[in-house]
Order: sequence, then structure tokens, then C-alpha cells
Amino acid sequence: MLQDELLIKSVSRIRLRSERQQDMQKLVGTFVDVGILPQLDNFNNQIINGRRGTGKTHILRVLSSRLSEEKCNAVVYIDARTLGSTSQFSDYDVPLKYRCFSLFKDILAEIQKGLCDYIVNEPIKEKEVNSQALFELSKVMIEPVERHVHNNIVFPDLHLSLKYLLEKFKVTLYILMDEWSSLPRDIQPYLAEFFKRSFFANSQIVVKIASLEYRSNFGIVQESRGILGFEIGSDISTALDIDNYYVYDRNPQKITDAFANMLYKHVRSELPDQYMESHHKISSSSNFISVIFTNKNILEELVRASEGVARDLINIFSIAFFDAGRRSRNNIDKKAILEAARQWFEQDKSQNLDEKLQKILEKIVGEVIGHRRARSFLLPRVLEKHDVIQRLFDSRVLHLMQRGYADKDNPGVRYNIYTLDYGTYVDLINTSKQPDLQLSLDFGEEFKLENEYSEDRVVPFDDKRSIRKVILTDSILK
Repeated sequence: MLQDELLIKSVSRIRLRSERQQDMQKLVGTFVDVGILPQLDNFNNQIINGRRGTGKTHILRVLSSRLSEEKCNAVVYIDARTLGSTSQFSDYDVPLKYRCFSLFKDILAEIQKGLCDYIVNEPIKEKEVNSQALFELSKVMIEPVERHVHNNIVFPDLHLSLKYLLEKFKVTLYILMDEWSSLPRDIQPYLAEFFKRSFFANSQIVVKIASLEYRSNFGIVQESRGILGFEIGSDISTALDIDNYYVYDRNPQKITDAFANMLYKHVRSELPDQYMESHHKISSSSNFISVIFTNKNILEELVRASEGVARDLINIFSIAFFDAGRRSRNNIDKKAILEAARQWFEQDKSQNLDEKLQKILEKIVGEVIGHRRARSFLLPRVLEKHDVIQRLFDSRVLHLMQRGYADKDNPGVRYNIYTLDYGTYVDLINTSKQPDLQLSLDFGEEFKLENEYSEDRVVPFDDKRSIRKVILTDSILK
């Protein structure tokens, strides 16, 4: 099957980033929900956290499609990376308030365009009603910002205008803001304040924001004036952290099935209709997995190698697919997965670490994998926001498995459980630094993972996979 030319072409055509997929039907068709979407399909203002590649954009765009199916909804999707009709908001030589006004003006322009599209398509007989509504919208949303750009934004006028318009057309406005973390960090709390003043008091406006948790700054505590920006939990809630839904150790079977379905749908979406059924007798993800991989254990190893990141799953799968094909294999085997995981770690993750982070990662790997023969470790929770930990986490070479673990030997201290990326171990295979530790799940007795349960281990995960009790301190981060 790996030699099928159309299949080869379909794997090479898989979009690795959701924003590059312009076909909404394909975008919706390749989406696999593990319980996230129902938590977002509501009238609450929410923040969705998740590292790069976990599917935030895919989720927002599918949510946008679902919401747009209702005639009473006007949906505006905004990619923050595309904002910037002027360079002012990113120019640190320009005073902060002018940079904020410049950015908010672009956001209002996107909202105005979305509302105009909705109004134009609204089947109202009195065309002059639509024209007047469009005129009033432009007047209030654009002119006040331009007129007061060197002074202030007239939030009451903006609020009243939107309220009047939405009530007139009996519509709920959904603002889906993607890539929030791409905005300059010093602007973010001020932009949050603008959102709060302009939109949050209106029950017919719903705001959903996708961001990177450690790269977001939603509010500043002011001693005499309270919080500038969002008060998390009051003004807006943190709906969920996507990373938590794809931790393999918590529910191995569910995550394996979800990722299998994801691979099947992505490959199928790039093939002619019914091609898999007619040419390979494949009609389900389980059929696909049984044919494309040597056995299900190989799929599980791929899922573990992806560490819960959908984009990493697709990239490692693609590399493994072509590696196995190059070796004239009929299926993707263990060797292909290991080599693909190593390549992806070297080409993507390791390349994004500067010299300082490389050295610290080497120290952690040496201590945890080399010395303790483990891959997971405990870190005092007070170090969760340490710059080094955040950067290693954002780079996907560290993965957060559990927050707030209570150790019976240190009852006054809470820990986070982290695991080193699968690639950090695979990268050591066949080198002088390779430790005597097997990470594969079940490829036969020679590859079977140790299953010792002793007093010096904790078992915090649903699958009961033991990890050695390794506690790191801030000294290793220096």
C-alpha cells in the first residue's frame, strides 16, 4: 500500500497548519473531537490555551463553521498575525497608547467587515434599512477611532452602536480571536481592556480567544485602580487547556483511537471519493491502521512519539511513511517511527533552542534519562513559571503530565510532573550516551518496558505506567 502513487501524493499534500487549508469542508471533515467543541459552543467569553500544534486554530475554525450554520449568528474570525495595517502597533518607538489604538482600529475593521457581510446577506425586503445600518456601523466603528486616535476611543458610543445594530437584526456576534500570543506582550493587557469595555457588557457579543498560556498577558494589577485588562474567572474564563486532552498516559486507548481517526481522515481527505474503499477495501480508521502499520503497537508508538501534539503526529507520520516506502516496506514499522521521531526532534524542536536552553536540556536529559534511567520527573510547582521551564515547554521538548501532585514524603510541597520529549531519548540511540532503558511499549520481550513498582516510584497516570521518583530543583535550570 505504501507504493500506491495516489496515497503517496495524498500524504505529501496533508496541510500541516489549519490556516493553510482554505477548503472549509475538508477542514471540518478532518476534525476529530475528544470533547473540546461542546465546551466552546456556548454564550460565555472564554480563553482556550494550548501549545503550538495542538489544534487551536482548527478548533476555532470548526467552531466558526458550526456557529455560522445558525442564521442568528454573525461570526468574525480574526488571526492576530494578520493585523497591522500600519507598523505602529509593533514599533516600540511609538508611545504605547498610540500602538494600542492602531491595533484596535484594525480589529474593529475586521468586525465591521464581518457584520457588513452578515447584513448584506440578511434577507430583509427594505434595502434602505440595510444601507442605513451599514452607514451607522461605519460611522461609529471607524470614524471615532480615527478622530480620537491621538486622544481616546469613545467606548460608550461604540457599545451603544453595536447594541442597537445587534438588537435590530436579532443577531449574536461571535468574535473568535486566534493567535493572541503573537501580539506584543506589553500591548496585550491594554487590548484586553479595550475588549472588556467595548464588548463584554453586551450579552449579544461573545468573545473566544486562543492563546499560548505562558506567552499571554491578559491583565495588570494596579494598586489603586484594580485590574487593567481581564480578570480571569470574572470577566472571562479559561475554558480549557487543549494539552490536557491529549496526554497519552491518562487514557491511552482513547488518545490512540482519536489520533488514528485523525490520520485516517487527513489522508482520506486528499484522495478521490471512495478511493480507499474501492482500491484497498478500507472503510474505517481501524482498517486503515491495520493496513498502513505493521501492527497496532507501532501506531501506539507513533502516538507516544507525538506527545499529544497533533501537528507533531502528522509530521512524524509523514516522515515515517516515506522512510518505510524508501526501504520498500509494505507497512510502517518500528524502525520508521524511531527514525522519524529522531529526525523531527532534530529538525524542528532542537533547532529552536538557543545555546543556553540546549545546555540546560542536556543537563536534564543527563540527570533524568542518563543517571536515573527515567523519562519523567517532578518539579516544585513554584518553578512552573520559570523562564527556562516555560521556554522548554513551549518548544515541546518538555511535556506537562500533571499539575499539583502531592508527594507523601513532602506533604507541604506541590509538584508538577513533566516528561522529556520522546525524541530526547530516541536522539541518544546508537550514540555513546545511550542509556540502558527501553521506552517501547510491547514489541516483544526484548523491548518490553520495565514494570517494577517499588517505594521510590510514583504511579500518577491512568495506565499505571511507572516512573521513577526524580525530583529536580532550580539548580539544574541555571
